[in-house]
Amino acid sequence: MMSELILKGTDLFMKKTGSADKLHICGNTERMLFLILGILLVFAGAKVYRLIASFIMFWAVTIALCTVMNGKSDWGTIVTAFTILGCLMGYMAFKWDTADSMILSAMTAAAVVWMCYPLWWVAVISAVGVAAAAAFFPLEGAILSSVAVGMFLLHETGVRYVVLLTVCGLLLQIILFERKSERGRKIWKRFFVKKSNI
Repeated sequence: MMSELILKGTDLFMKKTGSADKLHICGNTERMLFLILGILLVFAGAKVYRLIASFIMFWAVTIALCTVMNGKSDWGTIVTAFTILGCLMGYMAFKWDTADSMILSAMTAAAVVWMCYPLWWVAVISAVGVAAAAAFFPLEGAILSSVAVGMFLLHETGVRYVVLLTVCGLLLQIILFERKSERGRKIWKRFFVKKSNI
């Protein structure tokens, strides 16, 4: 399930940073957090995806540095390295909209494929393909991937009428955010705005 994959990533991050035994979250709190995250992704994914992608980048850099530098440097050096480099990479990802969309789209594709076919090479190929598509359509990729993740989270938390909520969220994001983009304005004018006869 999507929530299990997120929890596994969180557990890995906390084990690598040595904070696994310091933070304990009960089941109801987990469910509430996933419910809030699912609602945000379904109805406002185009607004929060940059923040989520920044966190993913920070966590990835932290896990990589802790793995590579473990046993080779003291803990103070490791903490300094992942704090500086992780924040820097997270900030760069936040400022680069296309990279944010590619990261979130790739992670979503890999997670969905992994849930259906737990083969790492299939997940990698899917992630690369979806990320390449998101490079050309960043806003669309962000909206679709955020809605997909939100749909799974809402379903796993026991929300009813998930399909209806997902469709409503997708349409809302298209109306609110896609129309404001340059490509969205062109599509909207071409198909929905009546041309003047003058």
